Formats: sequence, C-alpha cells, structure tokens
Amino acid sequence: MTEERIRVALVRTGGFAGLELRTTLDTAHLPEAEARELAGLVQRVDFESLGPGGSAEDTGPGWPDAFHYRLSVRRGGRRWDGLFGEQQVPPELRPLLTKLVARARSGRAGDPP
Repeated sequence: MTEERIRVALVRTGGFAGLELRTTLDTAHLPEAEARELAGLVQRVDFESLGPGGSAEDTGPGWPDAFHYRLSVRRGGRRWDGLFGEQQVPPELRPLLTKLVARARSGRAGDPP
C-alpha cells in the first residue's frame, strides 16, 4: 500500500459524440501495483503550480468537439480541482489523464460501490 492515500476523480465530457466518461480511483481500494502506479503519476505533477486550470468552455477556434476534463485530486489532507479544455492540458498532467480515461473506458472503478 502506498504511504499517503490518494483519491483522483475525473469527468471527461465533449468530443464528437458528446459522451461523458467518469472514474474515481482511490489508492486505498486498488491492488498494490496499481496504487503505486497512481501515486507515481500524481507525484509527478506539481498541482500548486498548475493553479485551477483553464475554462473548459474556452476551447477557442477550431476546437468545437474538444474534450473537457474536470479533475479532482485528494492527497493526504490537500485537495486540488482543475478544469481544462483538451488543448489546455499541461504535458505533465497527460499521463495521469491517459490512465484515468483508460480506466473509465474499461468500466472498472477503483472505489467500492
């Protein structure tokens, strides 16, 4: 088990079909290897320097079907919330979003019902 409990929630909206993907992963409810992977992805991001993210509504010209990401990260007693349009996602956040989107598509959750 990772030392510090981490809980990450993602809601992705938009895209061509306008479908919504949701997932929540919690290191307290994941197998050891997945909990370590999630912790590593979260630790690579300096959330304080990111601020709250941009406006997912501000997709700009040429982005009518862009995805929008609402991300919440709880780590220990701290919480960070961000909102990004697809083209606004900082590079250091992409690996975490990729993991979360893959998990949402698989239909598996990291929390018990």
